[in-house]
Amino acid sequence: MKKCVLLPVLLLPASLAFGLNLTGGGGVSASSLATRYSLDVDGFVSTEITQDLDQLNCGVSVFLDAIFAEAALTLQTGSNKYRERLFGGSMEEAGTGRETALCVSLLGKHPIAVAKKITIFPLVGLEYQIVLGEWRAPEGTSSYNRTDGRETDKDGKRLQLSDWNAFFVQLGGGADYAMGERFFLRGEALYGIRLMTGYERKSLELTKKQFGDNDPDTGGLSSALLLRISLGYKPRRNV
Repeated sequence: MKKCVLLPVLLLPASLAFGLNLTGGGGVSASSLATRYSLDVDGFVSTEITQDLDQLNCGVSVFLDAIFAEAALTLQTGSNKYRERLFGGSMEEAGTGRETALCVSLLGKHPIAVAKKITIFPLVGLEYQIVLGEWRAPEGTSSYNRTDGRETDKDGKRLQLSDWNAFFVQLGGGADYAMGERFFLRGEALYGIRLMTGYERKSLELTKKQFGDNDPDTGGLSSALLLRISLGYKPRRNV
């Protein structure tokens, strides 16, 4: 966790060593996460288990730019709605949830000047989300902390916050608009695919044990769309 948080800081001396011009700034972000999973089990009983989750996040971020690379640190919070079904929908659980996370991203970029004040750039890279809080409220009940022991793995051990940490592979683009000699406005849009989390792996192992199927058919995708607007600053260079 500490290594991920220090990533933007570590980029600074590395960039100076290679003589790169650095810029930085901060702004706000909004993102949406959609999860659609299905699981076909054929053990003690046969059924399809499905899970749908939609989450909206907002956050504040800072970034450090080294021309061909951008490192960003974002603190975000979000709320979600979820629905889980099995036995053709005859059994169902639905509710809401909340999550707070610290997001660290490292993106490669290639700036292209298209006008005197406008520069565009494609983006590709990784983001790691460190979850700081995770809550859930099934319909008709009050909200609870998901690490309080109510949710466990196949061995009966309570879940940890780190189980929800996640890697995203991101692809997108952005644009800078110069606002005078020192300041610029940056807009970015990124699409990300989330890799399987520790929570999802533990849930799969629990399902295998509960239904007696060691090799269920799995399918689905978790993806996110991120929009970020920032105000950047170019330090004065000594010639």
